[in-house]
Amino acid sequence: MSRHYRSRLVEIYRHVIGECDSILEVGCGNGDLLSALAPKRGVGVDLAPEMIENARSRHPQFAFACADAQTFELDQPPFDVIILSDLLNDLWDVQASLVHLRRYCSARTRIVFNVQSHLWEPVRRFAEGIGLVTPNLPQNWLTPIDIRNLVDLSALELVRRWEEMLCPVPVPLLARLF
Repeated sequence: MSRHYRSRLVEIYRHVIGECDSILEVGCGNGDLLSALAPKRGVGVDLAPEMIENARSRHPQFAFACADAQTFELDQPPFDVIILSDLLNDLWDVQASLVHLRRYCSARTRIVFNVQSHLWEPVRRFAEGIGLVTPNLPQNWLTPIDIRNLVDLSALELVRRWEEMLCPVPVPLLARLF
């Protein structure tokens, strides 16, 4: 069921970041988004060992590390882009994680993230209840103002933001309307 959602995320990330030499994806899961964006140098970090093993076998051209978003250590130069796709709501301390990412940034680095909309929560819970989707961890539900404040408190600069509600399934006409 998430294939439509994941392909739309790839479209959005390709549009936002274009071509770039290096990408760090924190919360990379199985590495498919990183792979779809095809950087010359790609590094993925995820907390789940089984996801990292899966990512390594699926995408051996990239480096993957099993570590926490707040504390991971990489011996890597700064990245052009750092991606946190559907991760902010899962983090224990969003500000600490954003501050930690600064060590992998240069003046030109862009941190790009998307978050799940709270409006989909009843639908997601229903789908979870009937076994159509994997259960989520307990979530932080951050408003756009919360996120803006966390970016500011982390001494980062917000360059651009927009809201788009992604329809998780390909309902004709309705998916594009959202």
